[in-house]
Amino acid sequence: MSFCRHETVPCVGLVNCVAPMVLSETTPHKYRGAFGTVHQLSVTIGIFLSSVFGLPQLMGWFHAYLKST
Repeated sequence: MSFCRHETVPCVGLVNCVAPMVLSETTPHKYRGAFGTVHQLSVTIGIFLSSVFGLPQLMGWFHAYLKST
């Protein structure tokens, strides 16, 4: 799992830096701001949803989580 995190984190960071730049260069001039905003909003919503669905209380294994810590 540690190896996967070391491989995944830089790739996700790189994609989050490159994707808005590619979007701003390939979209028509009048839509550039909207596409950049939608990208950042999508990232924020994704982080929020992964936090909500990753909560142990919601997933039903809260007691197992407490025993392992």
